[in-house]
Amino acid sequence: MNPELEFLEYNTTLAKCETTASNLFNTTLKEYPTAHDSINCNISTCGRTTEAPVPIMIFSFTINDRNIADLQNCIDSRIKLEKTNCGYINNEGEACQGVKTKTTVMSAFHIFVELLNWEENTSLNYSSEVLPQPSIILENIPQILIASGKTYELRGLGCFRRGLSRLRTSIGHYYACCKRGHNKWEMYDDVQKYVKYIKGNTKVPCEFLFYTI
Repeated sequence: MNPELEFLEYNTTLAKCETTASNLFNTTLKEYPTAHDSINCNISTCGRTTEAPVPIMIFSFTINDRNIADLQNCIDSRIKLEKTNCGYINNEGEACQGVKTKTTVMSAFHIFVELLNWEENTSLNYSSEVLPQPSIILENIPQILIASGKTYELRGLGCFRRGLSRLRTSIGHYYACCKRGHNKWEMYDDVQKYVKYIKGNTKVPCEFLFYTI
């Protein structure tokens, strides 16, 4: 990303760059994925079997006619054991007739969730790059997620204030909302001088959710 570095007081460095939050996750948190996927075929000679678990940095949750409360069901579906026909095409153009199994191992520390908007009215000809971030009321976001027997608690979210063009790809500004207790939130915005205390019924343009053990 080649960010511009600005050295601040108290041994703090500010990195300035034009990018997206998902790109930041993928480039700076490579060692801390949300989960690992492993795929194995019951035919030992199949090339589909992964040599090592594949890191999954972020879980995506698409919002259309669903409520944000469906997030738990989305997580359950994402991490469940899956067995399907393999169908892997080898170098000779032959399809594997085996059964592949996908298993997911969750992080012992956190879950990162990216919220994606989806417009049911296809006549508007939206693409995923121009849809606005979903506006969500803070208190409606699930406070707890359970995955693989682990309990993760909502700690905060990343919000994106779009630029004047109002497109998803426009240059805008990210800020964070941090949960400090039951229905108690603080907004951290580096263009504001002070931390702002906000209520649970506040609606925000949410792009990412952060859960930890």
